[in-house]
Amino acid sequence: MEQISLMKISNASKFILGIFAAVGILAGCSGSQSGLSGTGANPSQMSPEAIRALTSTAHVAIQRNLHPDTRQSWIAPDRHKKKKKILYVADDDYDAVFGYGLPAAKEIGEITGFDEPQGECTNGKDWWVTNTGESDVLEYAAGGTSSIGTVSDSGEYPVGCAYDKTSGDLAVTNIFNTGGGEGSLDVYANATGTPTSYTCSNLYEYYFSGYDDKGNLFVDGKSEEGSFGFCELPSGSTTMKSISLNEIPEFPGGVQWDGTYIVVGDQDAETLYGYAISGSSGTEKRSTVLSDIDDCDQFWIQSNKVYCGGAGDAEEFIFAYPAGGSPLKTITGLGEPIGAVVAEKKR
Repeated sequence: MEQISLMKISNASKFILGIFAAVGILAGCSGSQSGLSGTGANPSQMSPEAIRALTSTAHVAIQRNLHPDTRQSWIAPDRHKKKKKILYVADDDYDAVFGYGLPAAKEIGEITGFDEPQGECTNGKDWWVTNTGESDVLEYAAGGTSSIGTVSDSGEYPVGCAYDKTSGDLAVTNIFNTGGGEGSLDVYANATGTPTSYTCSNLYEYYFSGYDDKGNLFVDGKSEEGSFGFCELPSGSTTMKSISLNEIPEFPGGVQWDGTYIVVGDQDAETLYGYAISGSSGTEKRSTVLSDIDDCDQFWIQSNKVYCGGAGDAEEFIFAYPAGGSPLKTITGLGEPIGAVVAEKKR
């Protein structure tokens, strides 16, 4: 399997969701250049290891207070057998997902063995993570350390997922296919089996998605020309449609329904925009500016909090929602946190 690399953008100290496919494609922030700039190197003729060496800063300075079994999955014993909300953070750099008990945000576990874990989603108690380098999506029970299900996304590089509580379907966004070509949206009925694939006219790279409370699915990404794109797969429809937004994000980030609006993240502006969708138009009704964070990729809104990793900070942040502003709490010692989700362990 071709290694998928999360690239660091030189001259900007900004991390974004960057995929190196077989033809050497990099997904980068608008106006930025990859770390290969000026090296004379041809990425399509280089090994993934060489790409990493040229584009990434080694995280040798990052010291994590890890569990003694540093590369073994583990979970702290729940002595009181109570319900517990757990924040799961997908860390692309460590190829691991870290668990933090809420509200204290204390590390309570680590799940290892991934190959480029990125976006996450949940039905409340079970949760999924896109395992980009292996072209699949893995399911876990909250509080567990072993996968309880896998959906194969063969031939694709999955980076985001969304769960539809109205149908039980699982949507997976593929930034590219494994040949370096156009990405797609795959929907797995009842989160299993063979998916139904969809494409949208103004998307070429498919980043993240989110369902609203009616089962309508919204997807962001980039067009073939590199501009921001936004689409909807209406509930019950077999065709995606383009949605025009009056406030257009600079660079696609997470997508989630917050109970009132469809919220779309902007990785460049570090802002979450809340849109009211009507027909083929979206009108911005709210904006949440996140301060002191560098590159919020896929966020997770839970009650009056929003959780997001600063991929450029190697930290996970907790903000008030929808107020935003400075972080309420910071989790340190990470590598490249990309995805965030909150699931609840039952009694």
